Order: sequence, then C-alpha cells, then structure tokens
Amino acid sequence: MNNNLNLIKLTDYLKIAKVKRDSNSLELNLNQIIYIDESLTMRELIRLYKIAIETKIKYFDYLRLPEHIHDALNNNESIILACKSPIGFDEGKEQKLMELINLHSNKNIETIEKEIVRTMVKSCSKSLANMELSFGILDYILAEGITIDLLVDAGMELCVGIDETPEKIKELKLRLKNQILKALEDINVIALLMSAIRCEEDFKANRVREVDVSDDPAYLYSDEVLGIAISNQIAGTKATFNFKRYDEKKPGILSKLGPMVDDIFAGLIAGCMSKMFEEDY
Repeated sequence: MNNNLNLIKLTDYLKIAKVKRDSNSLELNLNQIIYIDESLTMRELIRLYKIAIETKIKYFDYLRLPEHIHDALNNNESIILACKSPIGFDEGKEQKLMELINLHSNKNIETIEKEIVRTMVKSCSKSLANMELSFGILDYILAEGITIDLLVDAGMELCVGIDETPEKIKELKLRLKNQILKALEDINVIALLMSAIRCEEDFKANRVREVDVSDDPAYLYSDEVLGIAISNQIAGTKATFNFKRYDEKKPGILSKLGPMVDDIFAGLIAGCMSKMFEEDY
C-alpha cells in the first residue's frame, strides 16, 4: 500500500482508505519519456502528445476510483514525447516554430497513435500496481458523500415508540452503527449497493443514450427493487415494509442523494433498523 495512504480498520472485515494527515497527495509516479523511432512533423508530434494526455485522463475516468482518493492523486507529472529528427528541421539553421508546426506529411501515423494509447495504458496500470491500491465498500460509500454516522442519524429520525432519554438514544445509535457495519460485510449487500452506485454514475454521465434520470422519472423503479432486495437480505420480509417508510420520507442524508442511490441506502437503513429491533424480542 502507498506510504501516504492509511487503511483504517473499522471491523475485522471492513477498512477505509484515507490519505495521511501530513500528506496532500498520493505519490503516483507517472513521469514518462516516450521515444518514437520515426521522423515526424511537429504537427504530428503535437497530435501524439495530445493523444497521450487524453488517454491518461480517460484511463483514470474509466477506473472510477473513489472520489476522495482520485482527488488526492498527485498529477504533477511530466510526459516527454520525442522522435527522430523532426521532418523539416534543419540543424543549426534558424527556423520559425509556426512554420515547422504547419508542415504536413503524407505519413500514416494511425499505427503510432494506437501504440501510444497502448503504451500509456500499460504505464498507468503498472504505476497503480506498484502502489498496491485497493478499495472497499466503505470507500465507495464515502465517495457518495455518505458516512456511517449520517446513515445512523437518518435511521434514528423515523425511530418511534422508544424511551427518548439521552442514554437510550446513544445506545440505539451505537447498535444501529454496528448493525450497518455488520450488514456491509455481506457480499450480497455489497453487490446490490455497488450495482446502484455504478448504475447511477453511468446514467448521470449519459453513458446510456436511452436513459435520462435528470428529473428522477416515476417509471424508474429498479432503484426501489434494489432497495427492497437489500432490506430483505438484511432482515427478511418485514424489513421491506420498513423500507417503504424510509423511501417515502427520505430522512436526513437520503434526501440529498441521487435517484438510484437514495433507495439503496434507504434499504440498508430499513433493514438494519428492522434487524436491530428484531433482536430485542
């Protein structure tokens, strides 16, 4: 694991990745020198340099790293692209840069372009492999702007019929927090949560042409199907009725989440609340 990254252990199975307090970024060495064994024009070199930069950006976008990790990556790297003596360049002769840039050649550089893409992807992959980065469900939840405490607060907003003394509230909050952490160790709960998180990312980025969720369309109900499945996985059929309450009221953090994500976390909270009180009887 990178030296500037801590894995904070919350349970025997759950950890969360955090950048160390005394570090503003992760040390990701992406400095690259690419030599092309061809004579190219300045225009072609600039085009290939642009492709190299765009490939690196698209590569990290494709990875969809948790936002708090992606933002901490140190992207202050350099890329040097070089080739044989550029076409039109006369050594020792004073020449205008724009004239060199505007030179054209009939060279087919498509093969070189493809090789630049492959080289950049391979280099970025190797750099990440050397960092030994890995992420868990808590990292992806945090990337949504959600903490366990916010989920606990949302759960307690609809908790009725209890002794509302400070001691009892504190006890219930701790029990709910532990129940949520326990539920997040279930691979089926993780799979359902990640399905909705990834789905919402794709929808918001307009990666699926036929889908527009900008106004949370009423005919989109697969988010509720996932929420019901999560609540049922945690506490059985009774939890699905509790899910309806949290889905409709959307207490606390749930009211600030997107159309797919709000329902899955409503399901998580509903299931954990039901499971917690089930153990009292």
